[in-house]
Amino acid sequence: MNSTVTDVKPKTTEQVRADKRKRVIANAGKAAKRTSLKLSSPLPKAHTPKAPVFNPSPVVPTFSLQTLKSFDMAVKGLKAQGRSLNQRLLICHHHLQSHPALSAIRPEELLKEIQNK
Repeated sequence: MNSTVTDVKPKTTEQVRADKRKRVIANAGKAAKRTSLKLSSPLPKAHTPKAPVFNPSPVVPTFSLQTLKSFDMAVKGLKAQGRSLNQRLLICHHHLQSHPALSAIRPEELLKEIQNK
């Protein structure tokens, strides 16, 4: 009579534990596998100056002609007559967002600067 898979009895909990102990003892003499690379030295730390260093000549960004035109249009949009404040801020915002160099400028702050002059 041939044995089939259904004839095999499942292992008891004690048998599973005994098999595991045997594997642990057998593998005790083997070197453990590394899962990460071993660094020969720790990573260098970034140098941070203790006191701020000031450059005597400030760097003035140079804008392209198109960037200057967009800024001029944003200022003209804020000064437009016959439009509500919300419309003027929206026009200014549109022109400022058209260039990455001007996108950090908030229309409200620009309006305050224009009104202070």
